[in-house]
Amino acid sequence: MVFGYGSLIFNPIIKHDQSFIARVHGYHRNFCLWTKIGRGSPKCPGLVLSLDYGGSCSGVGYRPKLNTAITELDLLWRREILTLSYNARWLKLNTKEKIKRGLAFVVDRKNLVILH
Repeated sequence: MVFGYGSLIFNPIIKHDQSFIARVHGYHRNFCLWTKIGRGSPKCPGLVLSLDYGGSCSGVGYRPKLNTAITELDLLWRREILTLSYNARWLKLNTKEKIKRGLAFVVDRKNLVILH
């Protein structure tokens, strides 16, 4: 499972065969990363939403398609981790039915730098 809390909600970028509403505890959405691409420019960086410590957050859980899961997760990993702004974490996704484990990308507070 993958937990989407920002752009992954409206653009999950991964092929999935199931999605569901989920809530995580211990993290909240926070505009705490600056970027020069996408939402900003070199002269005027823009803020990017991240999952930060404390509180709780609703989002969407996605189950990647089994036959393409490795490829899809590699794509997601390159998008989120290579900037060195996030840490991958396994979180408990609270759903209506039960608690599921899901991969989420949490801000790396040691690397709160401008994304290039």
